[in-house]
Amino acid sequence: DEEKRGRELQALQAQISPHFLYNTLASIRFLLEMDMRDKASQSLLSLVKFLKSTFSEHRKLIPVQEELEVLRHYLVLMENRYQDSFVWDMHMEPEIRECLVPRFSVQPLAENAISHGFGEKQGMGHIRIWAGQDDRDLVIRVCDDGVGADLEKINRLLADTSPVGGKEKLSSIGIRNVQQRIRLFFGDSYGLTARGIEDGGVCFEIRIPVRTQAES
Repeated sequence: DEEKRGRELQALQAQISPHFLYNTLASIRFLLEMDMRDKASQSLLSLVKFLKSTFSEHRKLIPVQEELEVLRHYLVLMENRYQDSFVWDMHMEPEIRECLVPRFSVQPLAENAISHGFGEKQGMGHIRIWAGQDDRDLVIRVCDDGVGADLEKINRLLADTSPVGGKEKLSSIGIRNVQQRIRLFFGDSYGLTARGIEDGGVCFEIRIPVRTQAES
C-alpha cells in the first residue's frame, strides 16, 4: 500500500509540474493579448477543471468516462497552446463507461504524442483515442500520426521495474509510472504496449481487466 501511494504521488507530480503551469498560463496570456478571448476562457476553464481533478480527487481507480473527461480538459489546453499543430478525436464504447482505470493513466500517452510526435512533423498532427472492450479486457488506445518514436527505447522503459524518477524526462516518467501502477493493481499480465503504425506514428495500448465500481 505504501508503494502504491508513493507511485500515485509521483504520477501527480509528473503531470502537474511548475513548468506545465507556467507554460499554460503563458499561453492563456498570449490568447488574451491576441484578443482570442473565447479560447482564453476555454483554456482557463479547462485548467481549473484539470487541476481540480488532480488535487481534489483521492480515488486511485476511477470510471473510464471520468478519466477521459480529464484527458479532454488537457487536450483543450494543449490544442489552444499549440495552435494549428494537431487535432484530436475521442471515442468511447458506451458499455465501458463505468469500468475502472487508474487515475492519470491515459493523459501521459497523449502528452507523449504532443511532445515527441509532432515537434518535427510537417503539417497537422492527429491524435485518436479509443476506449472499448476486447473479450474480457478493457482496452484504451492512444494513437498519433507523428514522426514516430524509438520503439526499442519505449519498450525498455515499459520493461524497467526500477523506481520512477531521477533525471528522466517527464514524459518517460509518466509512461513508466502508468505501466508500474497498472501492474501493481492488476498484475504483470496487464499494462502498456506500444507499436508503430502505417502513418509513421505510435499507438499505445492500455489493457486491464474489466472491473466496475459495483465489483470493486
